Amino acid sequence: HQASFTPQQLVLVQQADLVIWLGADAEPYLVPYLAHRKRPALALLQQPGVTPLRETGGQAADLDPHLWLNPEFLVSLLPNLVRAGTRLGLPQAALAKQASVVQQRFANMVTVARQQLQPVARVPWLSYHNPWHYLQVLLGLAPALTVEQQLGVETGSRHFLQLASAMSREKVRCGLLEPEARKAVMEKLCQGPTCHLLALDPL
Repeated sequence: HQASFTPQQLVLVQQADLVIWLGADAEPYLVPYLAHRKRPALALLQQPGVTPLRETGGQAADLDPHLWLNPEFLVSLLPNLVRAGTRLGLPQAALAKQASVVQQRFANMVTVARQQLQPVARVPWLSYHNPWHYLQVLLGLAPALTVEQQLGVETGSRHFLQLASAMSREKVRCGLLEPEARKAVMEKLCQGPTCHLLALDPL
């Protein structure tokens, strides 16, 4: 959320054969560093079939930047990755074969995940600031109950009580604990044995 680069990392960005990034709308801080590159860069937001989600916050709908959590979006990069690798002198046939394997692997993962989650697909779940929206939509899951609507803006007591009531009413069984989450708050809302808290890093 707050990216900063060392001088050595900036050199890597400048000199890399290929840079893959989310795109200007999702990572505006990278724009000035990529503007002076003479080598190619691939922006995920510019790939066909990539439709970003937007989260309503205050007066505006902000782009949800967690695009990599939809494997179908990553698959959209594969044809351009094959072309970029070929231009760099890598064997096209081997790259195309590997891309096909990756595409099938992602498809299988999504199919299995949907099947496994189907029995609880309509049950809401708890997340601290919910970076999982792309995955939720892809897998057909009910929306998450969210502690913080905006990361860094603390939850008031009224919202906390509403959350606790909703969790009891909806029989929420699972909470996802992101690295930025306040664990004590999550543990108060998601208590065993009926609710299980799982630490997950969206990266």
